[in-house]
Amino acid sequence: LAADEVAGHCAAGQPGRDGPERCKSLVLYLKQESDKLVAFASRTVDANGQQRRQRDCEHLKGKIAELQDIKASCMDTLQPTSCWPMMEQDFLEFLEWAEDLSSERGC
Repeated sequence: LAADEVAGHCAAGQPGRDGPERCKSLVLYLKQESDKLVAFASRTVDANGQQRRQRDCEHLKGKIAELQDIKASCMDTLQPTSCWPMMEQDFLEFLEWAEDLSSERGC
């Protein structure tokens, strides 16, 4: 792989001409998703709304699965990336928070 491809392995599928641009796109995407999840978490939970609770849990589980996929591709030691070290700590904290939120919601 070329250097720019290695830099962007973690951000494969993100918009950008090269690895560093795709990495910036991934970081921006994750910030947008974290903002959405914070807004989601601030909504009140309706104990009587079983159908909404089920949809909310499916949404959370989907986001967590997406984050775990990103983590797996970014931590791939066979394809080291320059993107992961830049975002690792914040990303792992965000993933842990999302998993805790899912547990709190009984998902």
